[in-house]
Amino acid sequence: MKQGKPIAILAVLIWGLMPAAAAKKHDLSPAFQSAKTVYVEAADGPDSNPGIDMGDRLAIRDVQDGLRLWGRYTVVEHPEGADLIFLVRKGRARETGEDSQPNLPTASRSPVGMTPSRAPGQAADPDSISPATEMGADNDRLMVFTPEAYLKHKSPLWTRESKDGLAAPARSLIGQLKDAVELAYPPAPGAAAPPR
Repeated sequence: MKQGKPIAILAVLIWGLMPAAAAKKHDLSPAFQSAKTVYVEAADGPDSNPGIDMGDRLAIRDVQDGLRLWGRYTVVEHPEGADLIFLVRKGRARETGEDSQPNLPTASRSPVGMTPSRAPGQAADPDSISPATEMGADNDRLMVFTPEAYLKHKSPLWTRESKDGLAAPARSLIGQLKDAVELAYPPAPGAAAPPR
């Protein structure tokens, strides 16, 4: 009878630890649960940057609209005080002509797919960049940072890319993020549904 007691105790301990292991089955940062405000800008800088690519400018607006429809976070117009920084880059089709030189940087913007070395909300400095993605990628990309990680050039909390993933009305990258966040951190019971 004494041999059965340790096995029973072990079984109770394992069974007691199972809910904790099940709750930890996601790898999503707790920053997504505690965040209230988000700021959206392009890899080349904020929407106010006159040199920003038109596709990136549209992607900023589409992502902001998608976040407003989701309703979990409030979109802010300035990075100061934002809990999360959403960095977008619209995919660029590669040119294939003999005379074309695809994805060369211009004086007005940083190379495509590069994260500028600057504070959120500042225009990109073409001489001060750090690699974040490959140049010339065809897919749209969404990266989410805490402000501290963004400023220190650390890895994003979440990143995905897909063909036309930022484009309205589908905004599939926002949909993927919403699914991941709500699976990991379900909305509080009785939370008001976002306006449609």
